[in-house]
Amino acid sequence: MKLGKDQSHSPALNESTKDDSDNVELYGSNNEPSTDDGLSKSDDGCPENLLKRNGTQKNERPFNSTICRVCLMNNETMVNIFDAKHESGISIASVISKCTGYKVELEDRLPKNICELCLQDAQNAFDIIDTYERSHQIFSFFIDCSKSFSSKSHLKTHFLTHTGERAYKCSQCSKTFKQKSHLGKHIISHGEERPFKCSQCPKKFKMNSHRSRHMQTHAEERPFECSHCSKTFKVKFNLKVHMRIHTGERPFKCSVCSNSFKVNAHLTVHMQTHTEVRPFKCFVCSKTFIQKCALQSHMRSHTGERPYTCSQCNKTFSQSSNLKQHMRTHTGERPFKCSQCPKRFPFQHCLNRHSIVHSGEKPFKCSHCPKSFNINSNLQVHLRTCSSRSK
Repeated sequence: MKLGKDQSHSPALNESTKDDSDNVELYGSNNEPSTDDGLSKSDDGCPENLLKRNGTQKNERPFNSTICRVCLMNNETMVNIFDAKHESGISIASVISKCTGYKVELEDRLPKNICELCLQDAQNAFDIIDTYERSHQIFSFFIDCSKSFSSKSHLKTHFLTHTGERAYKCSQCSKTFKQKSHLGKHIISHGEERPFKCSQCPKKFKMNSHRSRHMQTHAEERPFECSHCSKTFKVKFNLKVHMRIHTGERPFKCSVCSNSFKVNAHLTVHMQTHTEVRPFKCFVCSKTFIQKCALQSHMRSHTGERPYTCSQCNKTFSQSSNLKQHMRTHTGERPFKCSQCPKRFPFQHCLNRHSIVHSGEKPFKCSHCPKSFNINSNLQVHLRTCSSRSK
């Protein structure tokens, strides 16, 4: 940033402005004798008197629009600090705030404008601060990180892991990427082509990495074991998702409603519920569905098909999720743990019902007397003996 004498035009920095002080109309004054700080002698340094002299009330703007907020000089060419933008996209008000450390708000009663020279000074100051912060960050990374690379391009790619910059943006969605190659792989997800075929089943995939992960499901080995229960997994990702059952973590949040999900794919499906589009229609009844798999699942209610068979008792189910829940009756798995006591449950609804015991809530009310119960079964027992019922 280059600041010459001609640019330092603030009264505090340039003594020459004192010669012109008689011609400066500070705060819209009426040519009253003024002190060196620009206030009239009659003000006695009192802000209340200054406001009265300008005829302003509490919510009125006390200073006229030709006063520069920074140098306090009159200037016909002014820029509104809340409307004007720095090349980085932030407002000039934010630039001034960062450079000075003072809070700059639209609601304050200070001038909202800045002269062109002060604007240039503010932008230069902001740029040098921004450059220094970035340089300091770079040097800090080099001190903390000891990695070395055979080529400059590899160093440049690695450096993005420190800065967090995601310069490559998808033109079809809001996702951004650190590397161009990652964007290229992502673009494939928007297409319909699935060139990577599994050699052991009919499934096809858009990306080779997805096929590789799928191939692990055909292996007999299950090396990834849950530390909370006895479950094992063929794929590490499946273990990671499973762990969220124990931790309760639901990192994928809907931007429209309060719902959150354990898996991003579930969020993607959920987001479609906020649209009116339901392209998959049942040809037997009038129901429509957001996903093709949901239609296929629904069709079993018409055909009676139950393709999912229990390996322990030969029971069959129309949904894989129903079979999964049923298997817990054989394995004894109880993945849903109460956060307030040691009890565990095989199903979410069982945990929800149990949680009422701790909350003290009694949602099941007798329709014949004022009594209420925390469990429905207790209400049913009570109803058999309720004396008010026979009246």
